[in-house]
Amino acid sequence: MQPIKKAIILCAGLATRMLPITKTVPKEMLPLLDKPILHRLVEDCANCGIQEIAMIMSDQKNSIIDYFERNYHYEKKLEQYQHYDQLELVKNISNLASITYIIQKETKGTMIAVNDGKKFVKNEPFLLLFGDEYVSCKTKTEIAQLLDAYEQLGSANILALQPVDKKDVSRYGIIQPLEQHGDIITISQFVEKPPIEKAPSNISYIGPAILDPSIFTMIDEFLHQNQKPLIEYPITLLYSKLAEQQQLHGVLIHGKRYDLGNKLGFIQANVLESLLDDRFSEDMKKFLQNLVSSWDK
Repeated sequence: MQPIKKAIILCAGLATRMLPITKTVPKEMLPLLDKPILHRLVEDCANCGIQEIAMIMSDQKNSIIDYFERNYHYEKKLEQYQHYDQLELVKNISNLASITYIIQKETKGTMIAVNDGKKFVKNEPFLLLFGDEYVSCKTKTEIAQLLDAYEQLGSANILALQPVDKKDVSRYGIIQPLEQHGDIITISQFVEKPPIEKAPSNISYIGPAILDPSIFTMIDEFLHQNQKPLIEYPITLLYSKLAEQQQLHGVLIHGKRYDLGNKLGFIQANVLESLLDDRFSEDMKKFLQNLVSSWDK
């Protein structure tokens, strides 16, 4: 079993749900408290020993590259004004991981975006992340929980899962469990956004995954056999095929998932994270309590 050393993070979306700010600021660079979402994902990868990361992105998101590369002019100014703590903070960003930037050739869905990382991955299992999703965990991060499942199973093609309210199943990719041992589930069916009455369960795929490099052959076969080109090729088409072949597993992730690609989710995430952060929690509790108590007055 090969260790997971590489990650692909998808950052190429238009982020229309977050307009107008995403006209100039990539949604992956929007802050979760004082760090961009993407910074937190890279940091979590590095803390789990994943030091090689490919970001699949559009040519309109150069600010991502600017953020993770050294800015010697800015560093010189910080040093000049003796802001040494801030200088160290800024320098550390570029040392988190070795990052490869891959410009997406065409925007035709997540399957195509993942396929753009084929040369980077080579013949190794890899971690897949989405740049607008984050799971806040009390102990182990979602990445660490996925890696634990990979160690236990001894094979890849593992999806991060969480239960959702039954009324919300039509918004998610939903799995049908075949077997379950602890938090690890063998998946017999994967259904994208089923109507409530046809949903095989209320267990949802939430984005992150550990995938085997053989999926690239499956993608090539799928694209070759598909006689009617689709507008978009979501990665969930691949998961449906893997489930049919009984080559798909999942792990129930313990933590609070944030969909940071929509405005309400972004606001809620920042409020909740501020309550979990010792730097802000007491002041935020007082602020929210005062706000609620005086709201109707």
